[in-house]
Amino acid sequence: MHSLICITRFVHLTEQEYRQAFYTFILGVLAIHFAAVFFVWLAFPEILKAGVLTVCLFVSLVLLYRYIYIYMCVCARVFVGE
Repeated sequence: MHSLICITRFVHLTEQEYRQAFYTFILGVLAIHFAAVFFVWLAFPEILKAGVLTVCLFVSLVLLYRYIYIYMCVCARVFVGE
């Protein structure tokens, strides 16, 4: 019985570590995108060029969000067993 409790505790700790690493990765991706947006506005003072590149960066963020959302839904179905 004691080993079962230890294994369960280990699994919960591993899940928490996975979530923390995943959220840290997402935070890094967001930081890089926002840094790129700021760089675009510094490097290209023309509104048209900077605007187009900013839209491209935000579209890539939206696509990443959709991919992560779909991935999370698929993983939830696999873990739940649907």
